Amino acid sequence: MGCMWGSYLAISQQPVTLMLRDSSKLETFQQEGGLQLETQGRCLPISVKAEIASESQAIVRHLLVTVKAQDTVPALKAIAHRLGKETSIILLQNGMGMTEAVQHFIPLAQLFVGTTTHGCYRKSQFHVVHAGWGQTWIGPAEPSVFESVSTSEAQALSEEKKQRILSSLRETGLQIQWEKAIEQRLWQKLGVNCGINALTALLDCQNGRLVEFPEGERLLNGICQEVEQLKHHLSIPREDPPLYEMVRRVARQTTENYSSMHQDLHRGLKTEIDAINGYLLKRAEALSLDLPINRFLVDLIHMKEKLK
Repeated sequence: MGCMWGSYLAISQQPVTLMLRDSSKLETFQQEGGLQLETQGRCLPISVKAEIASESQAIVRHLLVTVKAQDTVPALKAIAHRLGKETSIILLQNGMGMTEAVQHFIPLAQLFVGTTTHGCYRKSQFHVVHAGWGQTWIGPAEPSVFESVSTSEAQALSEEKKQRILSSLRETGLQIQWEKAIEQRLWQKLGVNCGINALTALLDCQNGRLVEFPEGERLLNGICQEVEQLKHHLSIPREDPPLYEMVRRVARQTTENYSSMHQDLHRGLKTEIDAINGYLLKRAEALSLDLPINRFLVDLIHMKEKLK
């Protein structure tokens, strides 16, 4: 996702720097000749800069974070010296629960969160295929340090950062919407991921196979019922259409796709299960609420990770 957004930002003539983890990533970037974006039957070479994130001292003003959920805090801690009150950060990731951790150690940066229905996958480390077009919603992380300060100067700064972020992203030509109540969007995406990701990873199948058989539909329905049960206890509005119908629709629309969790397990990587189904369990535990199907999925994924 980071390569996709970096490509479109560069195409719209905006300065882009890929912030890479270490020298091996930078060497791969150079060997592959930079970014390549495959979209609508064309493969475009994209000219962008790349650097090892922790080695520069330059202040970062706009930061789009697309790393895996479990890598968010380590990645940001590595560049904490480059982040301050001038910085706007957008978290565009699967799962929930990262905003609280980020705000804890980077309290001055303005934090936004986003969710997208675009689909993409990599053919190689820096060759990305934009496979499915969609929409992106951006909203304020809660609580925001700027929203907690009542001075007109702080409020003006917050609004200015918001407008700069939206203007920059909209120049890409991709559909961007501001969503003040972004949490509802995040819960919708979380519910879909809870239904599809772990099951496809454990069953080693494409998304669409989940709705081909009654057993799969029963499993999906049970997962969705537990998500809705938790949302009810948290006073979060129910989906319209119901979450189960939304998950079935997404599975059919992405019938040939392999979920990100399936791809992670296939590659022997740590999954985002703790930020997806595991996030449900964390919130449910605080309410003394049991979600047995989701707990079973989390345990199975953890076992698969340990047995790889």
